[in-house]
Amino acid sequence: MQDLAAFSEGQDDTVWLCLPRGPAVVSTVRVLLGGVASQQSMPLDRLDDLQLAVEMLVKEDLQAHGQDLVLLIRADQDAVCVRIDGLTNERLKRALQADASALEEQASPLNVRMIVSSLVDRYDVFDSGEFFTVEMTKRTQ
Repeated sequence: MQDLAAFSEGQDDTVWLCLPRGPAVVSTVRVLLGGVASQQSMPLDRLDDLQLAVEMLVKEDLQAHGQDLVLLIRADQDAVCVRIDGLTNERLKRALQADASALEEQASPLNVRMIVSSLVDRYDVFDSGEFFTVEMTKRTQ
């Protein structure tokens, strides 16, 4: 997993949670994101976008086997950043890392990469071999 300390370096408003894989993860993530977003006065439409992006990634990875997921949520001055560590779904990772030309070659015009990139302002994928990490940022205004 990527260095967790680097994600929250210099930040007091970071929530770190280790979540077992399973359907209950989605509701826990929704409540946690809602709490952090309300502290940042994030409008509901922006919160909904971020929640949907996180839920999509978590649900896509639920069928995969592996260790617990680690969720980090950092409230910056003008954004909420979410990091999901411990993802293992290779198909999900390939879709998120695909470039625009690869998307055009796929039979279906909708895919995870297109949806996530339309919901958050920025996302990055970090590969650490057996697991991968997705870090997403959504501006509060």
